[in-house]
Amino acid sequence: MTRIAGGDAPAAMVGLIVADELAVHGWDAARATGQPYACEPELLDAARSFLIQFASPDAPAGPDVAFGPSRALPGDAPLVDRVVALAGRDPGWQPS
Repeated sequence: MTRIAGGDAPAAMVGLIVADELAVHGWDAARATGQPYACEPELLDAARSFLIQFASPDAPAGPDVAFGPSRALPGDAPLVDRVVALAGRDPGWQPS
């Protein structure tokens, strides 16, 4: 067990949460600033295993929900694209 956000949680789950935070928000920052993004496959696998627990194309959207609707991608899409799509991002998004 460990502590996160003022509460106790299984350390393995906290590790998956951290992987999600690093992988998805790292992609967010890189994409928003026009930078290339590369992430270790092990980190992406951990983030995916966390996100798959919550992903749903029927999920509500908005600032009060942790994850927006997931986006469907083909199984042969790059792992990073599948991970960010599970978090509700558009892997093809580019800053305008």
